[in-house]
Amino acid sequence: MLVGWIWRDPLAAVAKRIVALVESPSRRTWTIWVTIAGILLRVSWAYLFPVNPSSDAQTYVLLARNLLEHGRFETNGTFAYWPPGYPFFLLGWLALVDNTRAAILFANLALFATTLWLLLRLGDSVRRPAAARISCLLLACWPSVWMGAGIAQKEQVLIPL
Repeated sequence: MLVGWIWRDPLAAVAKRIVALVESPSRRTWTIWVTIAGILLRVSWAYLFPVNPSSDAQTYVLLARNLLEHGRFETNGTFAYWPPGYPFFLLGWLALVDNTRAAILFANLALFATTLWLLLRLGDSVRRPAAARISCLLLACWPSVWMGAGIAQKEQVLIPL
């Protein structure tokens, strides 16, 4: 805190430059570039480090597949005691794309794009476009979020919610 107080004027100048840099492109240009950057990060990671669903992710995929193929929310012949949110969300993507890894990736990319849109709308509602743009940039580049792009996890649905 002492360092922050001592360097408050230079830090404020840097913050003003960052805000000016973030606000300089048009909203449309900013949104397109941040979306492209986020998608490229996620697709590249999923391609370079493919993941086979295991543990919770495997259960989510199994539940969604059972719903799709048999119309039942169950595992191993018994009704599942799992929250149905992510399996039901994944169900639609598995119906569109037969490849499980691709369905998970597309689902997570759609959730990413939805979250970006929601962040921009939130920034508009509070009249802070720079904050919304910085939030979108952080979301696009946050390692734990883009590294999970190929994993079936309920947290991906919770982010836009």
